[in-house]
Amino acid sequence: MTRVIGIDQSSASTGIFSTFTGRGETIKGEGLSGPARLDRIETKVRQVLEAERPALVVLEGYAFSKKYSREQMGEVGGVVRLAIFRTGYEGRMLVVPPNTLKRFATGNQKATKAEMVDAARAKAPEVWIRNDHEADAFWLAKLGEFLHVPASQWKAWGATLEQVQIRRELLEKRAAGGGW
Repeated sequence: MTRVIGIDQSSASTGIFSTFTGRGETIKGEGLSGPARLDRIETKVRQVLEAERPALVVLEGYAFSKKYSREQMGEVGGVVRLAIFRTGYEGRMLVVPPNTLKRFATGNQKATKAEMVDAARAKAPEVWIRNDHEADAFWLAKLGEFLHVPASQWKAWGATLEQVQIRRELLEKRAAGGGW
């Protein structure tokens, strides 16, 4: 299995999921604000990357339609990317737009947080998904994992037609020089 880390960047709680360990966690900034909160996020992300040594790191992109907390999200996104850079994984980073992630997880690009959690729990009932941040991180990691699954194993993986389409779109974007 390909080692993939999914990271749901959030100013309140950042979710991380590893396909290698099959576990997720939430980095909370309880009692911290400003640089101390950002330092906690950067340190934890760096520690996970150093321990897991993933083949791919998948991040949820920014929600450009949001009107509030954009500055805080920019800060969190910056320190997550800094941790990825410091650990040498910037060349193995894929950024997935929120609507694409929702389509991959549920088939609906307007899925709610609750629908994302329900879909993660249905896909992997043995995994303890505690909140929407871990659910998003789970789906980011699963999307990255699916990019490495050969077509002969799609059925066993439980792939949907929507997931196959998203895989094709992302691989075409990469082939055209669009990153990761």
